[in-house]
Order: sequence, then structure tokens, then C-alpha cells
Amino acid sequence: FSGIATIEDLLEEIVGNIYDEHDELDDFINKVTENTYIIDGLITIDDFNDKLPLGIHSDNTDSMGGFVIEMLGRVPVKGDTVFYRGHELKVQKMAGKRIKILKVIVDPSYFEDDNEEKFEEEKNDKNK
Repeated sequence: FSGIATIEDLLEEIVGNIYDEHDELDDFINKVTENTYIIDGLITIDDFNDKLPLGIHSDNTDSMGGFVIEMLGRVPVKGDTVFYRGHELKVQKMAGKRIKILKVIVDPSYFEDDNEEKFEEEKNDKNK
């Protein structure tokens, strides 16, 4: 329908995209090149890892934007970059104090066999 605004439309204008069970995960992760992705900062870490298994984990936040803020230790500005296991996470766009858009550049060597073993060891160490 054209010209009809829903409550969700109005809320998304204020707070950004609202992810619910009717939305497709692909709306929140866009592949740009073989190793580069543009993601919505509100995507959950679990959903991100389901799509791109990079082993990102946080006990303090649920979203990828929150994860980057946690890594930086402050509210970011456009262009701020953090590195996690060789992957680059760069702030592309802010909405107030919230990360709206992130660029993720995946380290292709992460998916080599020896790195997968390293990740499993790290995961097991955290669970002890």
C-alpha cells in the first residue's frame, strides 16, 4: 500500500530498523565483495554469527553495534575501526550515539583449518 504509515514505520524513523520475525536476515547483512559486508548495527550478534560465523561473542551486549562500542570503550564516530580476530569492523554511519551501519571486512585466512582449531580451543577455554 502506498501512503499508509504503520506504527513500525514511525518507530523505525525514530530508532532505526526494528528486526522482527517477519524480516529477512539478508536485510541486515549485505555482501559487497567476497570479504566485505555492510551490516545494520542493530543486528544481534547471534544472527550475525549465524550468517557469518566469525565467533564474535559478548557477555555485555546483544547487537553488533554494541559489540563495537564495547571494543572501543566509548561512543564511536564515523570512521572508527576495531579489529577482532583479524576482521575489521568500521563504523560507516551513526544515529545519535547508536551505530547505524558497520562495514565488516573478513580476514580470509580466518577460515583456514588451523584457525578453526584455534577458535575451538578459545571457545573451550571460555566455557571452563
